[in-house]
Amino acid sequence: MTDFATTGGHERDQGTTYPYMGEYAESLIAKGRAKSKAAGTARAIVVMLEGRGLSVSDEVRNRVLSCEDQDTLDAWVLRAITVETAEALFDRSRAS
Repeated sequence: MTDFATTGGHERDQGTTYPYMGEYAESLIAKGRAKSKAAGTARAIVVMLEGRGLSVSDEVRNRVLSCEDQDTLDAWVLRAITVETAEALFDRSRAS
């Protein structure tokens, strides 16, 4: 049994599994983790573009930050390294 006094009551944050959770609950947790990963990648793309001195319009920022597809975000990360404008991030004719 978990000692909540030593964990601060944050058992879930410690990677503890709950054998009584069904597949549905586990799928919700997995979706939440995937969404969190995508959000972090999206923020990194915007920071990378801005860090390179590129102007990031609200349209580009919103498109990147609203994307939840990790494969798309991964491709954009690679493009963000070399694009000459933030808008070029979405140019599908560019090799990633």
